[in-house]
Amino acid sequence: KFLDIGCSNGYWLDKLEKYGWDCTGVDFIGKSNAKIRIGNFLEMDFKEKYEFVRMSHVLEHVVDPEKYLFKIKSLLDDKGECHISLPNTNSACCKIFGRYWFNLDVPRHIQNFNFKNLKILIERNGLKIKKVQYNSRGSFKNCLLNFFSIFFNWNITDRFYIFTAISILIDKIFDIFKLGDSITLIVKNE
Repeated sequence: KFLDIGCSNGYWLDKLEKYGWDCTGVDFIGKSNAKIRIGNFLEMDFKEKYEFVRMSHVLEHVVDPEKYLFKIKSLLDDKGECHISLPNTNSACCKIFGRYWFNLDVPRHIQNFNFKNLKILIERNGLKIKKVQYNSRGSFKNCLLNFFSIFFNWNITDRFYIFTAISILIDKIFDIFKLGDSITLIVKNE
């Protein structure tokens, strides 16, 4: 069983269903169907446990992330794991670009996280970190374009292919040194 919190249009539900997973998705807005439930995740009742829970770029949008983690803990089966992805405020791009950081995304992002405060939050809710991954995927380029657009009012397009290639290399270096723009924690019950 697979649960995708913040599933949007159900892309991952469709993808995993092709491999035999029994899939359920939850989102705050959108259109409900047989696989997707619309509403407040914290107010939903779930009768089953899940082997795999995915929550990608959700926690930074919620008022009380601790309640989400506590509920996820109760939904994981004994060997289940949850993949939590979100912007990393300890990233090189956050440090370099500051208030122009692409993933700051005020006012939509109301929480800020990095490995240190996530670890505290996760462990306080009875979960254990199994693995940590960093992924920047175009972040340096997006941050630079955002900076030039806001600070200099320049409209730079994505036609600079050499710039894109260099940005991909920079992103990979940031990820290797655990300074990537996005952090994914794979957690399980203690």
